Amino acid sequence: MDVLPWITGPVSGPVLFGVYAASVAIVTAYAVGQYHLLWRYWRTPARPVPPVPSLTDRAWPSVTVQIPLYNERYVAAEIIDACAALEYPPDRLELQVLDDSTDDTREIVDARAAHWRARGITVTVFRRPTREGYKAGALAAATPQATGDFLALFDADFRPAPDFLRRCVPEFDAVDVGAVQARWGHLNRGYSILTLAQSLLHDAFFFVEQEARARSGYFTRFNG
Repeated sequence: MDVLPWITGPVSGPVLFGVYAASVAIVTAYAVGQYHLLWRYWRTPARPVPPVPSLTDRAWPSVTVQIPLYNERYVAAEIIDACAALEYPPDRLELQVLDDSTDDTREIVDARAAHWRARGITVTVFRRPTREGYKAGALAAATPQATGDFLALFDADFRPAPDFLRRCVPEFDAVDVGAVQARWGHLNRGYSILTLAQSLLHDAFFFVEQEARARSGYFTRFNG
């Protein structure tokens, strides 16, 4: 098809103008929405941060930490080790590694699971014959076997702080809380200009948009 005659023809002008106008309208609507969230961030006070309870301050429910993996040889050991180091009663903590890998990640997972089992941490490795549904499918298949009253989900490149569960679990004391979305940090913010730009983009989302939504009682977007 020769595009040039159509572009210079009598119909192309109104069509292109309509597409451009629609694009401008969409961008404007998005900008107005983001400005509204910024305004809510400024006008709505933040909730005071409660102190982090110690392990002896309360009765802790059981928690299953789920770690979906697929060919993550470079980060699999680190995420398993970080979750095994969570400060939580060992008899109420289960690590559930959902490993759909087809490379040497499987050997890494098995080695780290055995390492932490020998140190008293409950670690189960869940594998499927197919990758149906990908990581979401792995979560759906493994969750019925989870033993915890609560689920904590970490992707392969996350590194939860040791007090993560002690900070998050008490939030469920409120009867109207069904999920807790935590903020991202960055391990490599200063590695390059690219990682700095990416960290600024994520910070704007978590520090302003998610915070404004939480303060205002708006629906909070889930992040993997």
